[in-house]
Formats: sequence, C-alpha cells, structure tokens
Amino acid sequence: MNQFRPRRLAAASVLALSVALAACTPTQRAFSSGDVAEAGRIAAGADFAKAGDNDLAPMCKALQQTGRFTRFDACMTELRARISRNDGHMVVSDIPGGGDWRDGLSFTRAWSVASVEVLAAEAALARGRQDKAANHARIALKAADTGAFDLLDDGEPEDMDMEHGREINRIDALRVLGTVEARQGDMTAADARVARLEALQLGSGFDLNDLSGRRGSAVAQIHLAAGRPDAARAALDGAGSAADVTRLLAQLNPLVLAGTLVTGVGVGDVWFQQEQQERLTLALADLGAGNTDQAKAGFDAVLSDRRVEGDVGVLWRALHGRAQVALSRGDRAGAIPDLVRAAETVAAQRRSLAGEEARLTFGDATHDDLHADLIGALTDEGRGAEALAWAERAKARALVDLLANKRSFAAAGPEADAALRRYEREVEAARQSAAAAGTPMAEAVAPARAALEAGAPRLAPLVAAPALTGAELASLV
Repeated sequence: MNQFRPRRLAAASVLALSVALAACTPTQRAFSSGDVAEAGRIAAGADFAKAGDNDLAPMCKALQQTGRFTRFDACMTELRARISRNDGHMVVSDIPGGGDWRDGLSFTRAWSVASVEVLAAEAALARGRQDKAANHARIALKAADTGAFDLLDDGEPEDMDMEHGREINRIDALRVLGTVEARQGDMTAADARVARLEALQLGSGFDLNDLSGRRGSAVAQIHLAAGRPDAARAALDGAGSAADVTRLLAQLNPLVLAGTLVTGVGVGDVWFQQEQQERLTLALADLGAGNTDQAKAGFDAVLSDRRVEGDVGVLWRALHGRAQVALSRGDRAGAIPDLVRAAETVAAQRRSLAGEEARLTFGDATHDDLHADLIGALTDEGRGAEALAWAERAKARALVDLLANKRSFAAAGPEADAALRRYEREVEAARQSAAAAGTPMAEAVAPARAALEAGAPRLAPLVAAPALTGAELASLV
C-alpha cells in the first residue's frame, strides 16, 4: 500500500506535498497539468469501482468539465457510496476500490460533504439546472460554515490549519448561489453573496490555491450574471496583485518545487484552469462593457492553449464571446465558424446525458443566445438553408428525446445493441479528433452515423437524429 502521510509540517507545505504526490497517477497528472481533456478521456473509460480514492474525485471533476455527464453521474454515485461506506469521510488512498478512513489520510465529514456538493452544484449549473445547483451549493455552504475542516491521519486530526479547504468550498458555494440568484433576478440575494465574499478573511498564500484570485473571479461571475460588466472587471482587477504574490510565494516553497520535479507538473500548470476562468471572465466583462479590442484579445488568449479543449464550459463561452465581438463589428462571416464550433460543443454535452428528461432540461438562456446568434448570422449572410438546418436540428433532437432513451435499446436485439455501442465509440473518437483539428462535429461524426444507418436502420433515426436540410424541406413542401 502506497499511502502518503505527511505529519506535523507547516499546513501549507503539507498541502503542497499532498497535491504533488497525489498527481503521480495518470489522471491526477493530466488534471494537475491542466490537460483536462486527457483526464476526461482516462475517466471516460475507467472502472470507477476499481479506482483508488485519490483518483475518483479528480475523475468526477474531469468528466464534469469535459461535458460527459452520464459518466459523471456514475462517477459521483461511486464517490458518494464510498463516502457513505466510510462513515461520511472522503478518503485519500490509492488502494484499488478504495481504502478505510481509519487507515491513512481522510477529510472530516464537513469537508467531505462540502467538496462533493460543490462538485454536484457545478455540474447542475453547467446543465442549466439552476434550482438543483443552488440546493447543492446551500448544503456545501452550510458544511463550510458549521463543520470542522481537518485532515485526519488514521482517524485522528493532524496538528495543522486546514482553513484553506474551508475557504475554497465557501467561495465556490457562494459563487454558484450568487450566480443563480442573479440569473433569476434576485439581486438583493446576489448582492448579499458578493458582500460576504468580499468580507472573507483569506489565509496564507503558501499553498497551491490562489484564494484571492478565486474570490475575485467568483465576485466577477456574479456581477456578470447580474449584467454589471464594469463591476465584474473591477473585481478581477482588485484580485490581480494579491494573486501574483500568492503564486510567487508558492513557487518559492521548496516542497512545491520538489513536487514539480517528481511529477513533471509545472507550478504554472497547477493554476492553468483557474487562470483560464479568470481570463474568460475578464474577457466577458470587457465584452459587456463594450471594450471589444480587450475582449477579443482575452478570448484569443483563452483559445490559444489547446488545453482549453478539455474545459468545455470555458471553451464554448470563449468561442461565443469571440464571435460576438465579430458580430459587433459587422463581421458575420467571421463569426460563423466560432458560433458553429461553440454550438457543436454544447450539442456534445447534451448528447452525453442519459434519459429524455435530462436532455430536454439541459441548457439555459446562455445556450439560447448562442443558437440565436448562429441562426441569425447564417440568415443575414444569405445562408438560409444552413440556418434552417440548425433550427430543424434542435427540433429533431427534442423530438427524439421524447421518443426514447437510447440506452434502453438493448431490447431491439443483440445486433442493434452492438451497432449502438460501436456508434458511441466512434462518436467519442470523432469528438476528440474534431476538437484537435477544429473541424465541425457534424462532419466528424458523419461516417459513424452512416455506419449505424447501414447496420441498424430502424435504430439510427432514434439515435443520430439527422435534421432535414433546407433542400429536403423545400422538396417536401
């Protein structure tokens, strides 16, 4: 058994060492280096029941960020089962199938609850299930406000300060709650979340979590949801200097430097995801304030690193944002490629959901705005057939979702079931290659759809949901 047990060290150094050593598994190494796409690929094919506890939570997070929601749900089911089995404790162990919280490192119950509920809240918000997101966030916030946040070793609290864990979960829970409340028009409640975030007394910067930057980004995202881009920009500007100091101090920590040498993960890589979210939020704030040059530069910066492909929520919003800049300048033709790619990314998220109810309830006003911009740009460019195809595609997908859950088609026979599984594997491979090459998803999955139509013609219309083209509709009329 290879469990790590740092004892009686400074709290920040323990955290840095723990994170560094935990990054030795392929999933952790990919996730910590910012390559969420690779972490998601590993998690998509994993047997969660056999994964170590130190791999399971990062797998769930990677699946959420890469938009594989059905696999995310399965991962969370296993994670919750293990926590329940361990009397409410999240364990840190590399034992296949999980370890016992009384043997090695684990989190206290409150810390475990907050961590899992924040993860569930993030996934619900990404799906457009705002009420569910708020419910999960409230549970997380209550745990962060009232429970003990200790790292346990063999069931006993370590003599160290773990308040950074409390503040991370508190910031994230307040961000989700404030965002939901702002979107629902409850500005009084949203402003109360902002006030509480701004009043937080954050601890030392000697760890791998930039709490000041995290808080600034949380405040900015609430302001954006409330339609206050100038306030959002000010929140991020205020976090800048403190964030830089925090990152510098962590780089000077010898245990952090040693950990990067052991794992091959650079110090800068650890902050990649947080920095990408900050850049995106700042670019969106600039866009809302009419600072299109700054916004364009921000979106370009986000999209310039291939690792952003793994965080589909950041990816499609950055693509949509850059397209909105082009639209504001009258460049509809230049906006369309980014709009199509963003819409394909959202469609891939939706396809990952199991069950008609989940797919029908996926999405929110931001998704609607994306599709409205795409259809409008295509129409204005005289590409009416393509605009109609996108509108029909949305209607066709909704109709299919009402007809059946494709996961229940085993009753159609073993040949149809085998064809379906082969189709899903090919679509997953096409999704990855399309993301790498920047090609439209519809074009990438066309061969897989054709093979399914040949192998299971009665099943294909219920799974692939091909929308009618403009020419086909005209011929029918």
